[in-house]
Amino acid sequence: MSEKGNNGSTKAKTGYHMMLFLDGKDGQIRQMGVSQKTMNFIVILVLLLIIIPFIGWKLTQDKAYKLQGQLNAMTAKYEATEQQRSELETQNGELTKKVTVLSDTVNEKVKQENQQVKEETIAHMPTGFPLSSSASMEKSEDEKTPYRMIFTASEDSSVIASGEGVVEEITSDDKYANKILIDHDNGYKSVYYNDGSPMVKEGDKVVTSSVLFVIGDKNQKVGYEILKDGENVDPMEVIKIDG
Repeated sequence: MSEKGNNGSTKAKTGYHMMLFLDGKDGQIRQMGVSQKTMNFIVILVLLLIIIPFIGWKLTQDKAYKLQGQLNAMTAKYEATEQQRSELETQNGELTKKVTVLSDTVNEKVKQENQQVKEETIAHMPTGFPLSSSASMEKSEDEKTPYRMIFTASEDSSVIASGEGVVEEITSDDKYANKILIDHDNGYKSVYYNDGSPMVKEGDKVVTSSVLFVIGDKNQKVGYEILKDGENVDPMEVIKIDG
């Protein structure tokens, strides 16, 4: 192909042409020409066949890397969570042991305290016999003191507290010379009458069997009363005599 120049001359147009030589079965060589457009189309097609799979592979790789990154992050998070769970289980086990020990300790302490309260409650009850030895006994004939017990104690024995408490007062008595009143701090009070010298003083804390009077040959008579909330009660309903 040619084209005219500015001066009217004819200028040849440069082009490319591909020749194909085919060897036929009959041994003859045939010639076939391929135009430039066809070659361009083939080149573009070849490039597309190369580039498109590469782009697809690249996108697949990027997505795979992204997914792998996400998987690694999730795996790390899962492992951290598992580690925390394991640590929490260990701490929970240790706390459970401590709570069990503490609970057992508290229960034992409460049990001991309850037992102590029970023992103290029993100890403060004036249920003991008010003498250190046996004695003859009779009820008072005085209508004003119908629940007063009169004991005749043996020499060298003692008048003793019938329960724990505090000596509330020591006063004189017309019949027995001295009177000792013990407050047991539970509504009960016990009263002891004797001609002997008091062995305690007001404000003293006494326990069961604390000596209040020593019995001699001139103070063998002992009076005994129990008050409940300020009212006289029958001592024999409160005293517990073993045997």
